[in-house]
Amino acid sequence: MVIQSQNLLPLGAMARRLHVPSKWLRRQAETGHLPHLRADSQILFNPKLVEQLLIERATQGGLSLENRSDNRRENQRTQNEIQQDK
Repeated sequence: MVIQSQNLLPLGAMARRLHVPSKWLRRQAETGHLPHLRADSQILFNPKLVEQLLIERATQGGLSLENRSDNRRENQRTQNEIQQDK
């Protein structure tokens, strides 16, 4: 896959586009939960790829109660992180 530089957004612009705190987005990238590129001190994102990935994650339903429980715990952790970052 070829990614053209004009398609990449820096951390702040991507956070604004997603309506999430920059700190949360940085943590998601640094922990490997979101694809990104590093250029010196900048973290760059392909907005279409990140949005597609987040939509897929949001629409994935658990097939078992255990998966749903895990998803609820993960969603709660994510919500807590977003609240802490505000």
